Amino acid sequence: MSGAAIGATVTFPTSALSPGQNQPVTCVQGTLGGVLSDVTCGATTTTTRATTTTTAATTTTTKAPTTTTTMAPTTTTTVVSSGVTNVPVFAYHELNNGCSTKSDPCNASDPESVSTKQLTNQLVWLKGQGYQSIDMTQYIAWLHGNNAGLPTKPFLIIFDNGIDNLLSGAQPVLIKEGDTAVVAEVTGFADGANGVCNGTPIVANPLVNTQPGCPGDNQYWDSTWATIQAYAATGLYQFILEAGPSGHFVQTYDLAANANCYEFFACEDTPDGETNAQYMARVESDIATGQSELTANVDSDYVAGGWVVPYSDLGYTQGNLNVNDEGSAPQTYSGPMDTNGDSWLQDWAADNFSAVFVQDSEQNGIDNERFRIDVQGWMTDAEFESYVTTDVAAGYFNFAPIDPVTIQLVVPVTTTTSTSTTLPTTTTTTIPSTTTSTVAPTTTTSTTAASTTTSTIAPTTTTVAPTTTTL
Repeated sequence: MSGAAIGATVTFPTSALSPGQNQPVTCVQGTLGGVLSDVTCGATTTTTRATTTTTAATTTTTKAPTTTTTMAPTTTTTVVSSGVTNVPVFAYHELNNGCSTKSDPCNASDPESVSTKQLTNQLVWLKGQGYQSIDMTQYIAWLHGNNAGLPTKPFLIIFDNGIDNLLSGAQPVLIKEGDTAVVAEVTGFADGANGVCNGTPIVANPLVNTQPGCPGDNQYWDSTWATIQAYAATGLYQFILEAGPSGHFVQTYDLAANANCYEFFACEDTPDGETNAQYMARVESDIATGQSELTANVDSDYVAGGWVVPYSDLGYTQGNLNVNDEGSAPQTYSGPMDTNGDSWLQDWAADNFSAVFVQDSEQNGIDNERFRIDVQGWMTDAEFESYVTTDVAAGYFNFAPIDPVTIQLVVPVTTTTSTSTTLPTTTTTTIPSTTTSTVAPTTTTSTTAASTTTSTIAPTTTTVAPTTTTL
């Protein structure tokens, strides 16, 4: 983004929370795409990130469900009243896709599908270990240091994408085992299931189809909005956002410049000349539209403080890939970077969500990222149990305080070019009986008499003024 100096502080809209879902963030103004209410500043906090220190204005907010615990942003000390130090998180995608309901493991050609028996056995084992599922509201409250009503050993279940065979087929299992789950919805998939395709456009090239495969890939596969509303009414599910209209569709617009960059949120459309500012606005627009759709369709069952990152790609370069992880580091990314070597997307997510779910265990607690095990259909019961035991012991689900950040982007230094060009000295010859004709709007005057022509060209100075753009 030309025009701003290196290291200039850049603040972005932070209204990723619906009313009643307070989250400590850096004080900023404005709304995210004009959707939802602004987030107020938290109590006085000093957040140090490399050499940058930001002190937020003093404000106190109280978060439901308690009326006795006041949550303020902090990066130093948070009291965990009930002693809950970790909450394991498990992600599922599909159910019985390519295997029978009684297969254990499912082990189908699609690795993301588990069987009904596999899911049941895993939840039964967790219960036998003393675990009890919690909802997203409780999980967010825990991240803010509020453990009111938490079981001794809580865990969180996330169903990704809104795939209907899982949302429908898991209901009897959840009811039997007394569990609840959180649906990470892709609103573009629900739209597509309803036969509606209206992707988030790329300003630099509006002809790019940012919803490839819609609606054919979504119909009879993803849940429609009507079925989502019916699932919400059961009380088994809460909802968080995974992506808006285009955020989870596989993209191809950036491949010419950045091989293997298929992600809508992580890949700037470099070949079409998309600017950093256009890219950031596009990401924010897709998220804001998705939030608006969820609010309209499931209302209070939407919890705005959580975000599942599509493909677990935040564009971060640090971190070590654990053997049990599904994600990867470093990741494909072609958007702007900050002065600490982080992607803008990583920083923006930390400023807008209390829980940013990824699949790299080493990222847990960094910039509000929270590790989750992506449960695969090939996992035997023994493998699943081993992964849980190992990851809990390693601290991959441990509590970490909310960590809002100040975004300082690396941008080109402003270059001012002043060019002055003077043509040779004008020579004017006057001939008697001259006839003069002036042709507008040029700056050239032709004087003609008989067979003689005289031209006067004034010295020209062209100046390119320095331009400064503040993002």
